[in-house]
Formats: sequence, structure tokens, C-alpha cells
Amino acid sequence: MLLGIAIVLIARNIRWKLDPEDAPISSLANDFVNVVYAIALGLMVVGVQGGYSEVQELVMHEAYTVGEVFIDAYGLSEPTRSNVQNYAEKYANSVVDDEWDKIREGRREVSTSNIILDKLIFEIVKFNPGTNGEVAVHAEILAQVNQLHDFRRERLHMGS
Repeated sequence: MLLGIAIVLIARNIRWKLDPEDAPISSLANDFVNVVYAIALGLMVVGVQGGYSEVQELVMHEAYTVGEVFIDAYGLSEPTRSNVQNYAEKYANSVVDDEWDKIREGRREVSTSNIILDKLIFEIVKFNPGTNGEVAVHAEILAQVNQLHDFRRERLHMGS
């Protein structure tokens, strides 16, 4: 853009004027610049939209995974069931209410949702299954929490 402005200013300073026979060439040059500009603008829009879609998909996966952890916790005995569900709910609320604002503002400090996720993981890891059903649920929830942690890291990376 600066180059284009500089050329216009130079052309005005030397009082350059087009001869009638130069009009087709200047029109062709103008059309070429317009096409290049339109292609560049289109590619930028597609790139931004693609990045937005990736982040949207990550957020959906993270939200679904938190929901699955909450639901699967019904297969655990008390007090672990209530603790896991409580941490899952607190995590989701913290991400929406606190972390998204920090990401939008470009702040990279440790957020409350990170602390809550650590407590959720610790609650699941320290659980000692007593039945075969709890063994299966415990393994599933542990896998989901690991996946949740990965989705979170990806979201934070893309948000930065």
C-alpha cells in the first residue's frame, strides 16, 4: 500500500500525465493490481475463517468431554462422584466466565480453571475402584480427563 501511495506521489511531483495511447496499459495495470488485491483479501478471509472453525471445534470437544466426565461420574461411589461432578461443573463455568476473557485480553496468567482441572484430575487418580463396574468407569473417566487436558492445551495455544 505504501509503495502504491509513493508511486502516486512521485507521479504527481513530476507532473506525469497519461497520453491517450497509454490508457489501455494503465487500465490493464490497474485491473491487475485490483485482482491481486482481491485474491489476497479472499485468502486472508479464508485463513481467518479456517482458524475460527478450528477453535470452535476444539471448544465443542472440550465442552462435550467435560459433560461426559460429569455423566460418567454417576458410575463412581460417593464422595468421589459428587467431587468429580462438582469439579467438572466448576471447570466449565470457570472457562466461560473467567478464562475466555483472559484469552481475549491476551493475558497468559494461570487461571482458576487450570487449578480446578488439576483438582479434578487428582480426584480421579486417587480414586480406588471397589467393583468391576467402577474399574471400567474409572478407566473411561481417566481417559476423558486426559483428553480434556489435551483439548484445553490446544485451545489455549490457538487462543494465544
